[in-house]
Amino acid sequence: MRVRAGRGTVWAGIDVGKTHHWVCVVDTDGATLLSVQIGNDQNDIDAVIAKVTALAERVDWALDIIGAPSALLLALSIHSDLVIGRVVYEKSAPELGECGC
Repeated sequence: MRVRAGRGTVWAGIDVGKTHHWVCVVDTDGATLLSVQIGNDQNDIDAVIAKVTALAERVDWALDIIGAPSALLLALSIHSDLVIGRVVYEKSAPELGECGC
């Protein structure tokens, strides 16, 4: 685990999994401040929330899945007054259908 502190704003991305999650935090220059795998359990999630929120005055959170695997993570984030958005990566541009839309 790597941790560096003292930033104004950082971004925390969470790759959600069934048994574990991967959390990566970057600063405005794109430097990695934290990169760690955590278990999908309350103690690990609470600990990483504390570490990430201690890194900067503001943390913008994003995760890749909103559903069953992220339920505990989302519940604990609400309990911690965090706002988490969802990031969607589109692998390829959709083909235009017959309607042209």
